Amino acid sequence: MAKMFEDFVRADNRFEVVVPRNFALVCFRIKPSGAMTEEDADEANRVLMENLNKTGKAYLAHTVVGDKFVLRFAVGSSLQEERHVTSAWDLIKKTTSGIMD
Repeated sequence: MAKMFEDFVRADNRFEVVVPRNFALVCFRIKPSGAMTEEDADEANRVLMENLNKTGKAYLAHTVVGDKFVLRFAVGSSLQEERHVTSAWDLIKKTTSGIMD
C-alpha cells in the first residue's frame, strides 16, 4: 500500500517524493513551482500537515531532509486497508488545493 501511495504522489505534479520509499514510509512534499520559493514550499507543507492533522482523519509527521521540510506518511497498521490510503490521499489533495488556491 505504501507503493500505491507513492504512485499517487508521483502522479500529482504539485508533489515530489523526496527520498526512495522505505518499506511502509513515504517521504514527500509540495514542491516549489512558479514563483514559489523553497521557503514558501516549506511553509505550504507545514500548513498542509497542520490542517490535515486537525481533521483527525489522517496523520502526517515531518522531518527535514537537506534543509527541506518533508512530510512523512506511514502505511503499516495491520488494520489499514487500501480504502484508508486512498481516502488519506484524497484528503491530502483536497487540503492542498485549499491552501494553494
